[in-house]
Formats: sequence, structure tokens, C-alpha cells
Amino acid sequence: MKRSSPTSPLDTEQLVYTAARSMGWIIPTTENEVRATEDIPLDDIPLPDALKNPLATLDEEVARAHRKRRHLPVPASETFEALARAARDGTGDISPEAEATMKRDRDAAESVLSSTKKE
Repeated sequence: MKRSSPTSPLDTEQLVYTAARSMGWIIPTTENEVRATEDIPLDDIPLPDALKNPLATLDEEVARAHRKRRHLPVPASETFEALARAARDGTGDISPEAEATMKRDRDAAESVLSSTKKE
């Protein structure tokens, strides 16, 4: 079907406006335009391939954020021990139970840190 060319700049403007509105490039502003927009069946609007699997997009963003995260280095064992004990100077001796808990917590933190470095 061949279309005739517009006869005036106003006809051209109306054609461009109608096309842009039908493509969703112009947000409806009047009550009638909103009603007309709501009557469009959403099943007829194709999704871009990038949006067809939202979980893949989410996984990609999580991976990107993980790569950007900076990891602080764990100080050498002797240094860490000396700093930890220096921070507690004047508080008395550390009980064997507290020391065992501290060692268990530290080992758990180091295993998490070493597993994230491998990824």
C-alpha cells in the first residue's frame, strides 16, 4: 500500500507524533491517550533478548559487583597475633576458651576469604 506524502508540515508533525506515541517513545498525557494506551495488548510487544531471562541479568550483575569488591589482605599470622594481643593489653590474660573461639572464628574467616580469591 502506497502512502501519499503529507501536504503540510503540520501533517508531517502529526504523523511523526502518532508514530512516536504508538512506539511508546512519548508518554501519554491526556486521559484519552492513557485509555488508548491501556487497550494495547501487552502480549504483542516483543521483549528484547536481554530481558527474556531476568535471572541471567541478575546473576550477571551479582557477578559484576563481586568482581568489583576489594578484599583486604590478611596479615601474616605473627603480625595478626601481635596486633590482636596488643589491642587487649591491660585487660588481663585470655582464657583458653576465648582463645579457642578466636582461633575458630579466624579460621572460618580465612577459609571464606581464600574461597572468594579462587573465584
